[in-house]
Amino acid sequence: MTILAGAKILASDMYVPTRHGILLRRVAALSCTSGVTVNIPWDTEDEDTDNYITVSSTTVTIPTGLGGLYNITYRIKMSGPVTGRCFSELQVTTAITGWNAPNTDPWRQEMPGASAGDAYMASISVPLLAGDSFITAVRQTSGGALNATAWLSAHLSGV
Repeated sequence: MTILAGAKILASDMYVPTRHGILLRRVAALSCTSGVTVNIPWDTEDEDTDNYITVSSTTVTIPTGLGGLYNITYRIKMSGPVTGRCFSELQVTTAITGWNAPNTDPWRQEMPGASAGDAYMASISVPLLAGDSFITAVRQTSGGALNATAWLSAHLSGV
């Protein structure tokens, strides 16, 4: 592309590919009982390009025509010291042969640390078909209830 001196480039002259996906947050404190896996209901939707989720739902569903490779990143922050163990989970329900069965084999990451306000972030790239879904969850074994907040980004990176 050649740009002549003095030429103006307008935003409409630039190609910006459409980005499909979501940005979600759990702002209200989510009570997490010790020893119980708690699915995260998302209460704030910062971006949802194609109706992936309804706010207050726990389940993200891939819309028709938008199957492909998704980059998923999520962050969970605990309100108090985690004296036991704490895990974040990504539970994927997919029709793709060879991937995990619904909610029986989640991707689980242990959240190290024992201080109040400790947060954990995890990322994964996973192929998902239209109609597939996923849930993000947290589990802790501190012996008492703790509160959590969370953030989630999931975007289609390719087909």
